[in-house]
Amino acid sequence: MQEFKEYSKISVHNHFGDKSSEKTKNDPYNKVIKFNYVEAINKINEAYKENFNLLAFTNANVLLVPQYFALKKYASILHINLVPGIEVNVINEAKEKMLHLIILFDLKSNLFKISEKLRYVVVFKG
Repeated sequence: MQEFKEYSKISVHNHFGDKSSEKTKNDPYNKVIKFNYVEAINKINEAYKENFNLLAFTNANVLLVPQYFALKKYASILHINLVPGIEVNVINEAKEKMLHLIILFDLKSNLFKISEKLRYVVVFKG
């Protein structure tokens, strides 16, 4: 049986891929997401070198479910737990202030259903 240390090194807010793997307030609703797996794997490798035990996959305004599952498998090979999440940009009515809200999801959640619902909640111009 593997013995766990009392403390774990975690990072609960990580952007995987590159800027084309996220949505911003200025992107159109139907922006096509292009995920950069090379950048994402490099980030997991860097976390491994720095002895991280847990990372959260929290790209801006999108929950990329297939990409999450692919990276989760790779991270598990390096004994890193990858948990699903999202960074939601909340903007006030005057559009002068923005809050970055990080939401992490239970591993038993139906991520495909959550992702679909989020598409109708996160509002973009265009």
